[in-house]
Order: sequence, then structure tokens, then C-alpha cells
Amino acid sequence: MGVDGGKALAPGLGIDITEVERIRGLAERQPRALERLFTPTELHDAGQGVQRAARLAARFAGKEALIKAAGGLYQSTYHDIEIRRRPGLSPSVSVSGPLGAWLQEQRLTVKLSLSHERQFAVAMVLLVPQDKEGDARATNMDA
Repeated sequence: MGVDGGKALAPGLGIDITEVERIRGLAERQPRALERLFTPTELHDAGQGVQRAARLAARFAGKEALIKAAGGLYQSTYHDIEIRRRPGLSPSVSVSGPLGAWLQEQRLTVKLSLSHERQFAVAMVLLVPQDKEGDARATNMDA
């Protein structure tokens, strides 16, 4: 999707896949790099142990999928996109900064799906128009 004068031409759908090993290697070689990509809350929520890299890879894929769906970062940073995943609940996204402002101006709600396996993490983002009350319009994803 292209960007024209700071506005996405066709916002809507973004998909990303990330290699879990890429995030694991980054954590081992440059642990401070994770602090540039993830908020302290995201790093805490990812926990420790063997699943940490997969959880972070899924969050990174989610951020990239959102950027693709919106048509760009709009001068935001990765910290302006925070992805939370609580046990038993769907992932949630908080977006601040210029990208968050753009989403509000466009009256768009972010729908996010994350998944990961041994080697890969994948994410899909759908930007859904809000109705006049600010609720996302019904979509097949809500079913």
C-alpha cells in the first residue's frame, strides 16, 4: 500500500511473518535492541523461557502487520504500538503517537490475530471502520 501526503491510499489489511530465530538471535546478540522494538510491558508479558522469543516474534509481526495495514508508521515508533496478550483473551493493541492519531482521525479500529509455531510467528491486522458511536462495524471476524 502506498502513502500519499501522509495518508494511506487503501488502509485495511496487513499480514506479516517473522522468524522466531531472528528475534531469539537479536535477544542474544543485542539485548538492548529489544528495548527499542518493545515496550517494557510487552517485554514483561512475554515472560521467560523457551516461548519468550516466539511471543516477541508474534508481537513484532503484529506491529509490522499494523504498519502495512495503515500504509506506514506516520512518524510513530514501535513503542507507539503496544500489543498485549492475556491468557484466555484475544490480543489487544494500543496505538499512540501520530499513528494513533491517524487511526482516530480515520475512525478505524484495529482487529489483530497472532499465531506462532516453532520457526515462525504470523500476524494479521484488519482496520475496521467505526460507526458514528465509535464502535467497529460488524465484520465476519466478529462472528
